[in-house]
Amino acid sequence: MMRKLWLLTLTTTTLLWAPLSRAGICQWTVFEPQALYSEIVGELPSLGMAALPVDMGVPQLVAGRVNMLRGNTVVGQILFEKDARAGSSEASVFDVSGAVLFHVSESTFICPPDNPAGLCRKIEISTDLQHPVDGRAAYVITAGPNAFLPAYYHYAVPIDQARFRIEMGQTLAWLRETLATTHHVYVPTFTNAADKFRWALAADPYVGPYLPRLAIGTGQDGHLHIAGVVPSSGVYNRIVEISTDVVGAFQVVIDLAIDTGTQILPPVTPLPILSSCPL
Repeated sequence: MMRKLWLLTLTTTTLLWAPLSRAGICQWTVFEPQALYSEIVGELPSLGMAALPVDMGVPQLVAGRVNMLRGNTVVGQILFEKDARAGSSEASVFDVSGAVLFHVSESTFICPPDNPAGLCRKIEISTDLQHPVDGRAAYVITAGPNAFLPAYYHYAVPIDQARFRIEMGQTLAWLRETLATTHHVYVPTFTNAADKFRWALAADPYVGPYLPRLAIGTGQDGHLHIAGVVPSSGVYNRIVEISTDVVGAFQVVIDLAIDTGTQILPPVTPLPILSSCPL
């Protein structure tokens, strides 16, 4: 079930809360920073990639960002930030040197006099291929208080919604291919087998989400031990495969229980994505 998004519609006599229509979702919501962030992160497993938990930071890279992994290498970082008080949010994708590959921001401000009274909103999107020019983002969407009939621009030139959505689809395809094929990566070094094993588990798109539920350490017998609960025999078998590949056959003592009730579900209903909006 799609999450309901609400707008505050102002009239001269009443305040009316109304759910955002599907047209409104496809005109605006799919381009918001949180939606694009969720779409990018959600597509990593299909690319054979994983998102490293924030608490498993890489000392040589910027802290507080989600590291995106392909195999045992970091191919980039992604960050989402929101300031509810200011009515703003932004999402950015970085390469391992910190250069911005993709950036989207949303801001809220008092509408200018030639608009209906209330708060206006603006989304700005730029990429490594299409940098801001003279302070103007490559792509901009503006909307009045009710977010209906937003206006679309490419370097300040008005374009229609269909073209905007097509070009955004092409932009996200470029970003996916860049992350999946880049050779500009960071290769971590490990001082012990436990760290190497933990990293390999985190880099696996199917095991990584359950890493916080697993305990890994070296036992008194000198072997690595892993304990915890996993949701399926598939995840269990994948851990066995990784332990054999990374540490060696029969070098890890595996004490895992399988509980089908431990699947990690998203905290909220997934946000709509651009591909769910047909032209």
